[in-house]
Parts: sequence; structure tokens; C-alpha cells
Amino acid sequence: ILSISLGLPIRVARWWQMENNISVQHESLKFDFQGSIYERNKSSFRTTISQQFVLGRKIDLEMAGYYQSPTLFGISTFGSRGALNLGLRYQLDKQHGTLKL
Repeated sequence: ILSISLGLPIRVARWWQMENNISVQHESLKFDFQGSIYERNKSSFRTTISQQFVLGRKIDLEMAGYYQSPTLFGISTFGSRGALNLGLRYQLDKQHGTLKL
């Protein structure tokens, strides 16, 4: 396996910060199965993003997601996949805690 990763934290504005990551990898497999030699090669990449927004003195919003291209998993291949998540945080008075959704 050969892998390269890059992380890019960027502060766009006082109220907006992002973290972007990308990983690229190449996998090579050579194996013997019941007397036959098999070879598999696959390049893939994964990217993740995280965006944080300060909407007010007590409210923050975060958006995070990823995408993974098809990859090898042993002798099998996983298809592409991804996700996107949103979160909201509201700071109550200091003695009352934080609400998170």
C-alpha cells in the first residue's frame, strides 16, 4: 500500500473555519488461491470536509462529510460511499449547559 495524505485547515472569516483532507492510495495484491496466482491493483481516494460557522454569541453550526471512491477489501472491492452530517450547538447560561442537535 502506498498512501499520501494532505490536510488543509483554512480560516475563511472570523465566523467560518474549514478543515479539508484528501488521501490518495494505491494497493497491490498478489496471492495464491487453490494453486492459481491472482493479482489485484486499485487506486482510490478519500476526501473529508468539516465546516464550522459561528452564527451568534451562543449558536454554532457544523457541517461535515466525506466521500470514498471504490477500494479493495482483501480480494473484494467496496463500492464508493459517502455521508453528510449537520450539527447545531446552543450554549445555555453557564450553569445550565449546552444543547446539541
